[in-house]
Amino acid sequence: MAEEFTEGWTAPIHYQLLRNDASFNAAGMQVDLEAYDREFNPITLTGITDWLDEATSTVEFLPAAGDLQIVNSLMHTRFKVTDGTGKISHFPRGLWEDWVIRR
Repeated sequence: MAEEFTEGWTAPIHYQLLRNDASFNAAGMQVDLEAYDREFNPITLTGITDWLDEATSTVEFLPAAGDLQIVNSLMHTRFKVTDGTGKISHFPRGLWEDWVIRR
């Protein structure tokens, strides 16, 4: 089911990333948010993505005022996690997290 946000949303957005249905310790790992428009064209976000709690693999995205725009809806999003050795994982693993942007 898609998440719904209003255009211009700037409140924090939180997700807990799960590996095999369990949280993991993300200490020393980098997290980034990847976003694409409805046609899977990449969207450059200027908000901040960081760990809210590394110990429970909980992330926070603080969108900038121009990040969530109706013109990009339906947005497809996922988090890219890079560990200290350069290995990359994506969350969710399968289907993208879809965001509907409304007025």
